[in-house]
Amino acid sequence: MKSIIFLLALFFCINANASSVTASTFTKITAIESYSSYGDGDVIFQLENPESSCSGGYWMKKSTPGFEANLSMLLASYHAQSKVQIRGFPGTLWGGSKSPYCHIYSIRTSL
Repeated sequence: MKSIIFLLALFFCINANASSVTASTFTKITAIESYSSYGDGDVIFQLENPESSCSGGYWMKKSTPGFEANLSMLLASYHAQSKVQIRGFPGTLWGGSKSPYCHIYSIRTSL
């Protein structure tokens, strides 16, 4: 019985984390900053109209899967001044700032 309760509690915790992704509106990237040492190459960026819980911006860790693809999309969108929608985890904040930088979940581009 205890193991069933444990598994149910674990299931609800996993579902709660999966739904904690927030999305910005489609907006432009205003700044990108790359760190050579902090976080072994973290990249942070800001949006013209950020989502309120990610008001500082968003961050990416170099060691995570998809880093190169996400960085490529960021740079292309920044230089083309195209709009992006960023989805991020407000519960996973970047340690390099007092402002809330959310860890990204996905990047969507728009014309």
